[in-house]
Amino acid sequence: MRLRSVLLPLVMVGLAACSSGRVSRPELIDNYRRELVKQGIQQEQARCLTDKFFAELDDAELKAFQDRDRLTDAEKQRFADLAGECPPAI
Repeated sequence: MRLRSVLLPLVMVGLAACSSGRVSRPELIDNYRRELVKQGIQQEQARCLTDKFFAELDDAELKAFQDRDRLTDAEKQRFADLAGECPPAI
């Protein structure tokens, strides 16, 4: 699947670059969604990925996520897994 093959490198580089200080949950989701689209992921796919990924994080996990400058191995794997659950590009 093309999305899965390009998503992981984009997530590792693009999303880590997007992390700068704490913002609200909606702002964080919007920031990461825009970054995915900027990196070549279709809007619908980016919305699906960010909605699913961030819905799973409680407030403490969201805080920890924003405090790091890169994704954990588990987060990278979760994004890759979600790629299979989100609609493919048309």
